[in-house]
Amino acid sequence: MGWAATVLVVRSLGTEQFGRLSLVFSILGMTSIVTELGLGRVAIVGVLDDEEDTETFGGTYVVLRLFPGAIGYIVALAVVVLAGYDADVVRATAIAGIVVLVATPSNAYDLAFPANLRMSVVAMAKVAG
Repeated sequence: MGWAATVLVVRSLGTEQFGRLSLVFSILGMTSIVTELGLGRVAIVGVLDDEEDTETFGGTYVVLRLFPGAIGYIVALAVVVLAGYDADVVRATAIAGIVVLVATPSNAYDLAFPANLRMSVVAMAKVAG
């Protein structure tokens, strides 16, 4: 489905418009690298630790993950505004950047739920995927 949507977008946009779209998603892609920070590898120890309240730790971890997502969103918007891109690029970044806000804590849920619920099969499938 992703490939088909890409083909539709490429065929319906002109060269300049497709370049703008590519720029927006390249900036957001680089932002998502920074927002991940490898925190999941560190947090898995706290989620799996038997001596700690794992449910509280998992919830705190999800809330903690909101901050890098928000910072990444602000940085992506700042880059396109300070670089002087036109209003279409700024608007596209503001709309598409919402994914960064949603995906960052969503990745925390992907860690917390399988570990807390002992869903080892789901966790193994995610690792294999």
